[in-house]
Amino acid sequence: DFSSLEDLKEIKRKIDLEAKRHRPKENYAGFNIKLGIGGIREIEFFIHTLQLIYGGRQRDLRIKGTIQALNKLCELGLVDEKDAEVLRDAWDFLRKVEHRIQMKELRQEHRLPQDPLAQKELARSFGFLGENPWQEFHQLLKRHTDAVARIFNRLFGEEQEEKNKFIIFFDRQLSLERLEKEFSKLGFSDPELAVEHLERLLNLSDKTERETKLWRTTLSLLLEEISQSPEPDLCLLQLERFLSRTPVRTGYLALLKDSQRVRSLLIHLFSQSEFLSNIFITHPEFLDELLSEESLRQRTPSELEAELEKEVMAGEDFEDKLRRLRRFQKLELIRLGLKDLTGELSQQELEKRLSLLAELVLEQAYKISWEEVAKKYGVPAPDEQGERAGILIVALGRLGSKEMNWASDLDLIFIYQGEGSTTGPKKITVGEFFVRLAQKLISTLEAQTPEGYLYKIDTRLRPSGRFGPLVVSADAFLKYHQSQAQVWEKQSLLKARILIDGIGIRNEFQSQLEKLIFSDNNPQYIKTEMRKLLAKTQAKLARENENQYDIKFGLGGELELEYIVQYFQLCFGEKFHRLRVQNTWQALSQLKELKLISDYEAQALHQALTLYRRLASRLRIYKNRSEQRVIMDDEFLNKLAKKLQIAEIHSASQLRAQLERSRQDVHSILEKYLGE
Repeated sequence: DFSSLEDLKEIKRKIDLEAKRHRPKENYAGFNIKLGIGGIREIEFFIHTLQLIYGGRQRDLRIKGTIQALNKLCELGLVDEKDAEVLRDAWDFLRKVEHRIQMKELRQEHRLPQDPLAQKELARSFGFLGENPWQEFHQLLKRHTDAVARIFNRLFGEEQEEKNKFIIFFDRQLSLERLEKEFSKLGFSDPELAVEHLERLLNLSDKTERETKLWRTTLSLLLEEISQSPEPDLCLLQLERFLSRTPVRTGYLALLKDSQRVRSLLIHLFSQSEFLSNIFITHPEFLDELLSEESLRQRTPSELEAELEKEVMAGEDFEDKLRRLRRFQKLELIRLGLKDLTGELSQQELEKRLSLLAELVLEQAYKISWEEVAKKYGVPAPDEQGERAGILIVALGRLGSKEMNWASDLDLIFIYQGEGSTTGPKKITVGEFFVRLAQKLISTLEAQTPEGYLYKIDTRLRPSGRFGPLVVSADAFLKYHQSQAQVWEKQSLLKARILIDGIGIRNEFQSQLEKLIFSDNNPQYIKTEMRKLLAKTQAKLARENENQYDIKFGLGGELELEYIVQYFQLCFGEKFHRLRVQNTWQALSQLKELKLISDYEAQALHQALTLYRRLASRLRIYKNRSEQRVIMDDEFLNKLAKKLQIAEIHSASQLRAQLERSRQDVHSILEKYLGE
């Protein structure tokens, strides 16, 4: 909570004034080691202030020992290890000095002796036995206090002066025309709208002298950095939305004023992504997370799983657990988004991380949904043979293949096994129980709240589609695919991956699935059916003209690319088990290694897939809407090219040329292998 930050800074300013009264003499005679600059009180205040700021959320910081608190701050990534070491050494030295002074004087005393003999005696007690022990002693003391003061002032430095060239924006006597002209000079494309945003920001101030000064100083810094961002108009809009919806504006302003790191991250996010900005504006408390390197550190899968489970388990009831689940997901999206925007994640790594997050969220949502349904109906009882009932949740599509993007739905199939009824007072059949469980899980993931929803669920890939039962028995599922499944359903099952195995038949069921997918496929029949389906899908969904390309459904788009890969998987997967992978990137790699396609074709398809996926990701995160159509406008393409972070693409002409080349390559390869 940063609402008290300015009050803490005021206390710090008073400490500074008092410390100046105890400024050391040239030889440090009479220096107050507690109240002086870089003394004991500055170390205590530095550590205790961070405890106050972060202790609300980090319960481990609610401890009394000063050095123990410093160690915990360091462990949490809130204090740099080098700074912590400096503070520990200074604390140890200053406390020893304090104790020896007080032992000598037999009273509370914090000033160094002024008598030369007493100085020499104190210095020698620290091992300085040369010709001038006091000089050696006070040089060491100076090194410690100077180091403490530097650390102290980095956190609570002097207020930065307003940049002269930005003072003009706060002159209420200035005409609108002049303000618009100044915004235009800064690179704003819509200066009239920028003036409106600034006016609304200034009107948020409480009008006290202190608050007005804080707003002017902070907005001066922000305007300078916003003007240097890729999208200053978008950035100022998002800043205004953020501050207008934030209840503790003064605290956040103080933080933005004092932390260059937070300002840079926030402006980068606001200028690059409406999607991430909306999450952040809904959760302003995430600003805390931008302070700490540890908070933004990329977790391993096991660390992420453990953190999420701990967070959800701390919930008091279903609603609280669901709230925590949503908050965790949104925070991890912010973490991933910041890394994506700064180019720290490849496209494949981003897809893996988004898929992992969805999988972990699904698992926790399943657990809390089971708890809720079991409260009402009990749990499935073992049948007469002692066999227990259970459910399989199978992921298809992007989640199944671990290729999730920012806008991906979760394609799920629910399969159960078992007979009998539940154990609760309100008994229902096992089949009914799992239907209720699936319905509860879907509503848990899709429920719309002020914080948004977790994921949209698509269950249309189940047997008989939307007309079939939501939950199907394992026997019925296998029989359907043995006798009725069409080629497009086999294509869907290529991505099938079991996420929840409540029965203990994962390996057995996966083996049966592979037989259904890969056995006895006639290449000519597969080719004919796939071409029919492709033509039908493109006629229905592709939206292309000379001014826009459809990178998903259009000619040479991602759909055609996936059909090429899936054709080879269906036709050769029975022979080559290495092709039995859900992931398109991995399947492409295997096609190349098996020499089923040429090296040139493999490279062209990989390049095209990278381009299409990157474009879809950037369009989604930039404009906050699912989009697969690229407008062939030079101004738009120039902006988009700079956001892709692809080495060979920096301009509209390069992006246009690569798009056309990839479309031609993909379509020609499709015609070669799936042509008439």
